[in-house]
Amino acid sequence: MKKVVRLVLFAIWAATDPGISLTIPAARADSFQTPAPGMPKTPLYFIANRGQEDGRAVFYAYLGRTTLWLTREGLIFDSLKLGPGDGTARAREVTRLSFKGLSPKCEIIALNPADHTVSYFNGSEPADWITGLPTSLAVLYEEIYDRIDLKI
Repeated sequence: MKKVVRLVLFAIWAATDPGISLTIPAARADSFQTPAPGMPKTPLYFIANRGQEDGRAVFYAYLGRTTLWLTREGLIFDSLKLGPGDGTARAREVTRLSFKGLSPKCEIIALNPADHTVSYFNGSEPADWITGLPTSLAVLYEEIYDRIDLKI
């Protein structure tokens, strides 16, 4: 029997940043769902990488000031830390979660297709544009280890 491991991204993100608060300020409470404090209402969309980003990323998702990169070697949380006062970005923090001993049979598959697509219009030449990129609500690392899948 195959086991499926599910990853709750907010929990991992919080675990990688000891300064993060898991409480929700009252002023922002309306932007969160009641059943799951700390999880945004907006769905997390995974975007397929078709050359618009670094080739090591198979999928990526935006988590506020953090980009989550899903690579063949693991997960990368790429965050901007805001400075005091004006709130402008002051530092970049990158946290990696590597999959040691990853099965060579591992496939990274989009699950739960979303209803919209993403397009990148770089420059004025249509040949340089990347349009109609599919998005999904989950990604599966199938056979990440023998008989184990990881669903994000």
